[in-house]
Amino acid sequence: MQNGTGFSLVAIDAAVPPTSLSDLDYLSGAYRVPEGGYLPGSFRFSPFTGQPLERRPVEQWRTPFGGDDGGRSCSAAAAEPIPSTLQALFDQWQRSGQSMQDAAEVIKSPQPSGLFFFSSRAGGHRNGLFAASRSGQLSLWQHGHRHWVPLTPRGASLGRSHLETWANATLTLPHDDGHEVIMATDAGADCVSVDAMTLSYQIDRAVGRSLGAPGLLDDAAFVPQEHEGQWCLAIRRTGEAWQQVLLTLDAPLQLLAAPISDPAHRSLFWIGTQGVLSVRLDGQGDVSARWQSWPEGYQANPVLGPPYRDGEGFWQLLYDTRDKKWLLTRLDTVLPEQRPAPRGSTSTGRTSFQFNVRLERPWDEFDHDLYSVTHVVYPFLEVVEPQLMLSLHAPLPQQRSLLSFFESQATVHATFCLERIGGHAYTYAMDTPSPWNAQWFVHDEALWLWVDARGTLLRWSLAQ
Repeated sequence: MQNGTGFSLVAIDAAVPPTSLSDLDYLSGAYRVPEGGYLPGSFRFSPFTGQPLERRPVEQWRTPFGGDDGGRSCSAAAAEPIPSTLQALFDQWQRSGQSMQDAAEVIKSPQPSGLFFFSSRAGGHRNGLFAASRSGQLSLWQHGHRHWVPLTPRGASLGRSHLETWANATLTLPHDDGHEVIMATDAGADCVSVDAMTLSYQIDRAVGRSLGAPGLLDDAAFVPQEHEGQWCLAIRRTGEAWQQVLLTLDAPLQLLAAPISDPAHRSLFWIGTQGVLSVRLDGQGDVSARWQSWPEGYQANPVLGPPYRDGEGFWQLLYDTRDKKWLLTRLDTVLPEQRPAPRGSTSTGRTSFQFNVRLERPWDEFDHDLYSVTHVVYPFLEVVEPQLMLSLHAPLPQQRSLLSFFESQATVHATFCLERIGGHAYTYAMDTPSPWNAQWFVHDEALWLWVDARGTLLRWSLAQ
């Protein structure tokens, strides 16, 4: 029942909610309507006008950084509310003169480290915020009480995970009984059903060590796995059980980066240090998989960011461990197509940074008389419209090598930024090792930042 802007709840399907639950509007899937107030998620017609209600799109997959296709760039049309929230925060700080450092709210995290955050409609939520730990715990955020509540397993618990933040991802599949979350763990590909009323979850697992995060093609989830020493692909379609397909690939088993999707060609790419796994659907929905090894002596460094994408395709940056040179190779082509690069760069898939110098294409060279190399820029997310970026700025390594920055375990003075591309930046500074293992996300009209090495969870909310 809605009372003004608040809610009271007696029961759902005869189940009485625990007192630790506060977000009853989230729990019931209620959402705001233009006429004012909230309506339950199950409503099909407006009680104000009698007209059919516009169905809200399902957020199918959220990458570590919010990109549309697994990259680190997004557009307003595909990734609301990320662009609108970032723009509103930028404008809010500009009007108030408040700094990002002063405006930060520190939130107690459910565990001190090893967390990955994602939003989902699992458990009937309008858009619940979850935290999964590498040790296998799952927690749910309660906005009203400003704290996390643990979810207990009914049967098997979530498996452990060795995927770094930049390599992790989840996706959500709609189901008749609510939305299910697909997660990759060391124990298998887990399809997680949440019962928020009882603060519990249940797992349907495709057993096998996950080698990469799940990717989505059409309505199916795909998780690359190791099963009994062989490559395997776990496939989950909406309303169906897991299907596991053995892959005959002459490739070393290795951990992979979060997948990049190419919807136009119905393909997914998982980048590894020694090659790339590509999965494709044909016109009949049949699955094929291919492994493309990098040229001899070269290796990829997926932590630098996703492949650069232009009108021709996807270009992966590679490093020659023998000659200390860089090149870019085009993915999923029959004949090798390569371009030399002057140096290493970080990337959103759309824009590249050679240290702090911003270039459109990673094979471009810059004018050293106009630009000086002073620090490292690591882009987490580029918003195409409006032109905003979430990024990290950190001191240049003494060796002046980009790879040495990511190989170092030393504590650095890191500056996390919400910046207008080519313009003003709002910053939050802290001393931390491995600052690239941070995660930005947008939830509940607020920007969040998790710095894993420090166990620090920050939140910037819009003025009410």
